[in-house]
Amino acid sequence: MNLSLPHDDAAPEARRAALAADREVWRFDPTQRGLPLAAKVDSESYSMAFGLRYVETSTMLAATRAAALDPGWARAPGPPGGAAAPGRPAQEGGVTRAGMVSVRSIDHYDALFDTLPSPAYRAWAQDDGFFAWQRLAGCNATHIRRQREADPRFPVTDAQLRAAVGEGDSLDRARAEGRLFALDLSALHGIPQGATQGRARYSSGVLALFVRALDGSFRPVAIQGSPVAGSPIVTPADGERWRHAKLDVQVADSVWAGAVMHLGFHSLSAAFQVCAARELAPNHPLRRLLWPHFEMTTAANETMKDAVIGPGGFFDELMAPTREAAVDLAVRGLRERPLGDRAPWRDLALRGADDAVRCPSTPTATTACPWRGPFAAGSRPTSGSGTATTPTSRETPSSSPGTGP
Repeated sequence: MNLSLPHDDAAPEARRAALAADREVWRFDPTQRGLPLAAKVDSESYSMAFGLRYVETSTMLAATRAAALDPGWARAPGPPGGAAAPGRPAQEGGVTRAGMVSVRSIDHYDALFDTLPSPAYRAWAQDDGFFAWQRLAGCNATHIRRQREADPRFPVTDAQLRAAVGEGDSLDRARAEGRLFALDLSALHGIPQGATQGRARYSSGVLALFVRALDGSFRPVAIQGSPVAGSPIVTPADGERWRHAKLDVQVADSVWAGAVMHLGFHSLSAAFQVCAARELAPNHPLRRLLWPHFEMTTAANETMKDAVIGPGGFFDELMAPTREAAVDLAVRGLRERPLGDRAPWRDLALRGADDAVRCPSTPTATTACPWRGPFAAGSRPTSGSGTATTPTSRETPSSSPGTGP
């Protein structure tokens, strides 16, 4: 296939015909509650290697589940990475309709790692330093932001700061020096919560405060379980209440990561693919450049429609909010954040996380900051002559955007 722009194509009729054919195939799915997912496309399927890996992983999970559900199977927690010793039954909490063990304690959770590989961080799961590090390099590493002014909903005191990091620091000083960071998940406040096996699931609109201490360490300072004024503020000095507060953050963080970040970006990728297929002919250079990055997008999203966000899927079983509420949260995340703000350098700047001196060293900042140069001033792409690219690189606009957003 010879690449060409529309005005250079030697066979314009064939080009228009190919684009018209693609517009019949690539459309948005109107059944996905506002998510810009593609309607089913039969042009992609999983590779043999992926299929084999899927079978291998499913077999491993099935073996773990079978052992955990065996009435005679009883194990007690052992050392991290090691085999567990005989002890308490793994069926302590019962089983869901999907055949999943209902974990009732940390010890019970530890006992499930038989054929399933143990997470590398298992030994540090309750460590405050690791908890703070997860905000920088965990499943949702792009939500924390520098706190430039006090949050009236979350009135942390200097005494609470000093209880976490020791004497010699204050909130005003840390804020002025750009060392104070907030995690605001208040968007989750009040959204409908689901249930599994008749048991309610919970997530909350938590607020959390972190500081880069004077010794250079990054530490949690305080957590408030709700954005409602007057809600209790919990600190590392509060023992078991602190452990529960950290769990509230982890749950809310995973909801945001799963719905807004993961599902949202699956949908965003699908939107780009549908638009590229509808607006750029198969031999357009930009489409050829973009297309390898869409590999398996439609196949993965078709699986996701049923296994993840469909009735009885993972969102129904595992996500604290209802499936519908989680999908609505993803749609809100897409609509409320401009596309330009998603560029790594722009995102880091907006969150105050692009200062390598004041901000904790984050993997996202380390990898994204080197890319900023050519784009820092908001420059436009130019042609070889130095003039801005012209609309002649575009195809004839689609007469219909397809069904959906």
